[in-house]
Amino acid sequence: MIDPSAFNQMEKQATELLVKILIPLWLILSISVSIWAYKSTRAKVFWKNLYKSVFPPREPKESKKKEWFRR
Repeated sequence: MIDPSAFNQMEKQATELLVKILIPLWLILSISVSIWAYKSTRAKVFWKNLYKSVFPPREPKESKKKEWFRR
């Protein structure tokens, strides 16, 4: 029968290995997919709308500007 402490040690090593490999791999993958999606033509509209929803355009200040053109 397997010694429980040995199994716990193996589980800890496997968890450390997964953390060392999978987290950086996930970060690299997500960043590269984000860049690829931003560069693709159809997704540009999506990213633009997402940006506008997060950072809405500023309202223009209500100051009367001089009209420099003739009517």
